[in-house]
Amino acid sequence: MGNRQIGRRALLGTAGLGALAGGAWWLGPERLESGRDAVLEGAREAFQDVRDSLPDAPDAAAPAGPRPAPQVVRASQLTPYRQLAGSQLRYEVDNVPARFPMDAAFASQLDASLRSHWQARRWGVPGQLSCLGTHRQAPAEQASSWHHAGRAFDLAAVRTTAGRDLVSCRFDRWGNGPDHAAQAGAYWRIAATLHRDFAYVLTYLYDSAHHDHIHLDNGLSGSERSRFTRSRVQVQAVQAICTYVWDRPVELSGRWDSATADATDEVLAGIGAGGRLGRITRSQDAWHTFLSATARHP
Repeated sequence: MGNRQIGRRALLGTAGLGALAGGAWWLGPERLESGRDAVLEGAREAFQDVRDSLPDAPDAAAPAGPRPAPQVVRASQLTPYRQLAGSQLRYEVDNVPARFPMDAAFASQLDASLRSHWQARRWGVPGQLSCLGTHRQAPAEQASSWHHAGRAFDLAAVRTTAGRDLVSCRFDRWGNGPDHAAQAGAYWRIAATLHRDFAYVLTYLYDSAHHDHIHLDNGLSGSERSRFTRSRVQVQAVQAICTYVWDRPVELSGRWDSATADATDEVLAGIGAGGRLGRITRSQDAWHTFLSATARHP
């Protein structure tokens, strides 16, 4: 993991990237305003091979061990989406409306997950959903990501029609800002919904490459909801949720400890739910209840 982090940091520091860092090295969605393609084309081509060679995360961090290998598909085999969960899809790098190719079953699953979050927050339907990418091209022998199968999504922001952030996944922008606590609260509420519905969710706590988006895919959980396995990414999410949403601060260590167990027991007791997250094989109802309650929490 260390070499992966160093490599990505080096890329982000390359001269001339400027505001394109974190997004320009993506293959990019199908553009709705084709006249702007040339602006980013060189950067996308320059970094395409490098990004495609990097997996989403080492198997050691997977919520339930090694995942099945993705099957590479072409963009032409996928369905292009202009909207998801009723919201217009936009490319985060330049804020342009775009079509994003995705596997139809995965897109339907994500659509339902996001709609449940809109309902939990009583927002109605947000006007904009900003993304850093869905499908990524690669030779079959180099498949290392569920982006190659069109079954992954990099969420950058949820915004109103006027462009006001409802949720910013851009930790790179607000992580050290004065409104960190409020931004983190909104971030971890939507992360809770995604962790409930997908087993593989990577946040800013995973590494610096995820400071500008939340990655999610269904490569491990398929069409089912996630299971709590005490993986590092899941435990970090629980700890951040307790800290930033439920006002029960604990260390964001990724280790399941007594402080984390006590905090989650207090949350579950406070919402009138039974069960405990600490019992891995018996905690799925408690896990889903904890995450759903987090999405609703004011």
